[in-house]
Amino acid sequence: MFGLSVTAPNESVTNCLIVSCTTPHSSAAIRFSCDETVLHPPMPTDSRSTKTIMDHLNPTEYYRAERSPYYIYAPDYQEGSSGIRVLHYLCHILNLHGQEAYVHANVVNEALWIPKLTKEIMHRHYLAGRKPIVIYPEVAVGTPLGLGVKIRYLLNKPGFVAGHTEFDDDEIFVAYREAFIADSGAKHLLFLPACDPSKFNLEGTNPSNRSGIYFFYYRLLTRGGQLLPLTDNAIEISPNNPRSLDELAVIFKRAELLYCYEDSAIALEARMCGCPVVYIPNATMLPEYPKDSFGRDGAAWGTSAEEIAKAKETVHKVFPAYARLYDDFNSQLQKFIVMTQEAARRAGFDYCFPAHTVRANGWQATGDLYESWRANRATICDEGNLVEQYAASMQDGIPGFHLCMRLPQGSEALLADTIDSMFGQHYPNWHLDVITPLPAPDGLESIPCISWHTIPEASKHKAAIDTQVELRNLDLCVELPPGATPDPLCFWRIAKDMAASGKYVGAFVDDDLIGTDGKHHTPRFKPGVNPAQLISSDLAGPLFLRREAWMASGGASERQGSPWFSQLLRVADTFGWHSILHIPDILFSYRGSFPSDIESCLIGLVVQQQTKGMTNEIVPVTSRSWNIRNPLTAEPMISVAVLSQGHLDYLPRCVDSILKKTSYSNFEILITLSEDACHPDIIDWIERAQCNSASVKIRLVRVQPASNHAARCNAAVRACSNDYILFIREEAVVIQEKWLEELVRTCLPPGIAAASPCLIAPSTSKITDAGNILGLKEIVGSPYQDEAKLGDPGYLDTLRIARDANLLSGACLLVRKGDYLAAEGMDENCLGDHFADADLCLKLRSLGHRTIYQPLATVVYGGPISFDLGCDIERKTNFLSAQGNAKYEFLQRWLNRGASDPYWNPNLSLTSVTPIPETEYQPQWRYFPSSGPRILARQLTNGQGIFRVTAPLRALCKAGMASECLWPQEENDREPNVQEIQRLAPDAIIVQHYINDPKLAGLDAWKALPSRPFIVYALDDLLTNMAESNPFRKRIPANSRTRLSYALERCDRLVVSTDYLASEYRHLNSDIRVVPNRLEQELWLPLRSRRRIGKKPRIGWAGGTTHQGDLILLKEIIEQTRHEADWIFFGMCPEEILPLLAEYHSFASFTEYPAKLAALSLDIAVAPLAEIPFNQGKSNLRLLEYGILGIPVVCTDIDPYQGSPACRVANTVAAWTKALRDRIHDADAREQEGAALRHWVLEGYLLENHLDEWLDAHLPN
Repeated sequence: MFGLSVTAPNESVTNCLIVSCTTPHSSAAIRFSCDETVLHPPMPTDSRSTKTIMDHLNPTEYYRAERSPYYIYAPDYQEGSSGIRVLHYLCHILNLHGQEAYVHANVVNEALWIPKLTKEIMHRHYLAGRKPIVIYPEVAVGTPLGLGVKIRYLLNKPGFVAGHTEFDDDEIFVAYREAFIADSGAKHLLFLPACDPSKFNLEGTNPSNRSGIYFFYYRLLTRGGQLLPLTDNAIEISPNNPRSLDELAVIFKRAELLYCYEDSAIALEARMCGCPVVYIPNATMLPEYPKDSFGRDGAAWGTSAEEIAKAKETVHKVFPAYARLYDDFNSQLQKFIVMTQEAARRAGFDYCFPAHTVRANGWQATGDLYESWRANRATICDEGNLVEQYAASMQDGIPGFHLCMRLPQGSEALLADTIDSMFGQHYPNWHLDVITPLPAPDGLESIPCISWHTIPEASKHKAAIDTQVELRNLDLCVELPPGATPDPLCFWRIAKDMAASGKYVGAFVDDDLIGTDGKHHTPRFKPGVNPAQLISSDLAGPLFLRREAWMASGGASERQGSPWFSQLLRVADTFGWHSILHIPDILFSYRGSFPSDIESCLIGLVVQQQTKGMTNEIVPVTSRSWNIRNPLTAEPMISVAVLSQGHLDYLPRCVDSILKKTSYSNFEILITLSEDACHPDIIDWIERAQCNSASVKIRLVRVQPASNHAARCNAAVRACSNDYILFIREEAVVIQEKWLEELVRTCLPPGIAAASPCLIAPSTSKITDAGNILGLKEIVGSPYQDEAKLGDPGYLDTLRIARDANLLSGACLLVRKGDYLAAEGMDENCLGDHFADADLCLKLRSLGHRTIYQPLATVVYGGPISFDLGCDIERKTNFLSAQGNAKYEFLQRWLNRGASDPYWNPNLSLTSVTPIPETEYQPQWRYFPSSGPRILARQLTNGQGIFRVTAPLRALCKAGMASECLWPQEENDREPNVQEIQRLAPDAIIVQHYINDPKLAGLDAWKALPSRPFIVYALDDLLTNMAESNPFRKRIPANSRTRLSYALERCDRLVVSTDYLASEYRHLNSDIRVVPNRLEQELWLPLRSRRRIGKKPRIGWAGGTTHQGDLILLKEIIEQTRHEADWIFFGMCPEEILPLLAEYHSFASFTEYPAKLAALSLDIAVAPLAEIPFNQGKSNLRLLEYGILGIPVVCTDIDPYQGSPACRVANTVAAWTKALRDRIHDADAREQEGAALRHWVLEGYLLENHLDEWLDAHLPN
């Protein structure tokens, strides 16, 4: 049992609380530092305390660094309006208090910290999931921004200024003064002193030497009021005669009196300067004395001599009293911040960002993308028979799942949710043990797979769980929180993946939330097994463990809250992080919020560190995450290598920032410079810097002329005699004192080879690098690059917490010299200025070392020096050539089949630096892993795509013979990049109609990939000889044969539908297979076409828009036979034929087409084709569709129809008319022909009977 308690600070420990963590055998402590907000778990101590921490503070509050931003809806800044000043000052003060605030206005006071709110900022917050708090003054009509938690700030009585008093029911009211509350129900006050005491004060005033009478009004006359004669000789201060604040201060410091017809901050400004105020009562604007914090001091109510005399006597009290208001305001402001942040925390994301606002702003709807992702996955996973096939194939029986749950009182409904979802599993072998102080419900004994254990003492729950794990002897064990609802595939998937490799002892999965409306949202697509990130937040969730690993790692956790976190740490310590499997699929859901207990997580960390003898500090980041700062047990000497190209605009700035800002004392500077950049002025500056730097040694490292980035790094390492070297580009600027210390702390533990800071752009603070992802933005990219700003948490707090990164930026990189040399340094021969740092990181990781992104360190870096290469053709050519060669070399080294970044969830898009679900393609094998071949299809969305690719693939998947990924071609869509191809790792890619430039470029890139997939070109038409009448001809380039030849040279095989096409293209590809078109049984076999339903036989044609030239022949034939038979067209119909028809039916969708064709009840069908090369290459698909319905066919005697039982005729009116009349007048004979045609189709053209043939044709031999 763990205890957590508070100890008062002693004399040696100032400004902090000591929180003791007590275990049955020892204790440790967490120090909450009030200065640095840092948690320090020291070495074990014997100190004890009696009062629990929960009686005094909520530890979660120490982690609320992530805040909702404030949007203040305000008019443009005007000095003359105190209300406007309050709104703008509030923004400034919130920012000074560490919040993030913006003003929605065009004009602001540039002297204050008042950033303008833009759509880009709102969009960025939307993408980051940050719910804004929007503050509207009472004069604003409605809530124009249409988002966020709505705060109505009453700067006056509602309706007094703007006239309207209608507000939304869900607004939270905050009043400037108590007098303004009225009927609003406001429970919060926020009196922001709007008068500037540096201007309005008693300095330079003389009470005995005042002169000048002034009067003030603002809205009096426009509201129907009148000025009184007593102010006729006074000097007017009004909108008609505006004055600046400085001018007013000068006036009030010498004025004798100020008459006021209405309440305003100007009256307070006068009193602060020692000028008494006389309020003139009037029914229009001042019916009663205005209440404020100063009572009647310095103010007269009415014009009596007694009142004015009293005002003069007391006016000196106002300024000191005003100064004391700041204490009250600070208290009110803290309450305001807590109240509004809590309101934002409780508000739903959809409430803060309504769908109509998202649509109106054209923002990327991440929620919509996730809905689309789930819909696609649901379609893919609707294959329960595949689960059954797998279970039946298990040789030694299917693994059993042991589910344990601690059930506190009040969570019974959540347990019911969990049990309901358990019985929806496709996987039957599980048992649930419920450990609880509650009595068992009635009827539970009738459910054999659920056991109830009533144990009142919570301290005995761990032992009870471990006992059940030992007794049940099931294969995989997990502790679930009440309310956890597994996906129907959850247990099947975990069992399958764990069985596939014996090296894993545990597994965790992705998860999401379920809203009150039943919709899934807020997915957590987790970053793989990322040690640094997993110990910095409660991210992993329930951990499925092999029974042996459960027992060997200490069993269940002591505490009920987040038991998996402590267990994860123990399993990693016992078996290593490599023994844990991450399954990238949303397999668990929770209602409302993710189950997490920060206090339990912190205790788990403390206990782990105590066990290992560590003294790390825990640095709060957000409400759900923290950074772990390693102890600085030593201060090793660091060589800081400034990589320079000899630019005096950059090099001195960089070196000066290092010398002035760096608090870490044990370092030297190596200025690495190529010989051709060693100009006299550069050398002169370096020599002066060496002389002026007494404490830090500065050395010049000369490199061969025209050296690249990699060569400069390698030269610096050769010149370095220390264990650590830090590379930093001369364009970078240091802005933190502890930047180097944080990087050194990060690299000190064994196994960590390199670390890099968060890099931000100058002036904008936008992220330029936050640890790179392999394949993001094609080759290498950083999450949130140029999207988020410093301080934004990012998805799953990616930007704010340390994490293992596959690649780090060479712009600022600390590396162990020994590991650098073991990896053979940077490649200056093949990579040079491009990808050399990424290559180094991958080499380090391949040696078993870790590379860490450390956001506790921040460096300004806007990118390498760029030049306008357009004016130097030779230089531009050399640059582009080197870049292209380096890209090719890098891809060849690292983009092997299946290569993907282990820390970028495969469900996330590689085309967006902001993490969003990938919805353009979702491979079936990601959710249904199988040993069958993987086929990626880039198919057309028309009938060609369905018959040639989509239908066969789906039939194969349903039969469990293959796994598919359908990525349909859309107009102006993009091509899969090489990293996406390698991440998908298909065995084969099928393409159709790849003849335009982007598609040919895609084939080029794929062919160059190492261990690339087999590429198949599927062709169903004579693409290079299309008929003039074909409407698609205009989409075919004039040089189509050249383009097709180019494409086929980059493909491994051509698969066509007819022998004619194979013969035509035999010279373009040496491997050609013929696979006929076939029909799907499910669509066609249940259908029946009726016969003889009318007085006359029904002759029909069905087809698409490409048959204009084929139907011209029929006009005269129809004219000759229309009195003997009714003609019916379905689909395309030339205008000249339409009046001759008995019926016309517009085309239907592909899925509706078979049933609609059958419903036409045709007695005879026709299939005319013009005798041109394009039609010679066509397939017999039309005969198959008519034939399977038993409809006899008269068709053109042309290649595709030869060898069938159909009646083939020459394309003459006489031949067609005779063949049709023979069948019009002999119903029995034509129906026999229809039966023969149906038999022919059933024997040779049902898709499901020829799946092996199709699959063989689309896979390598």
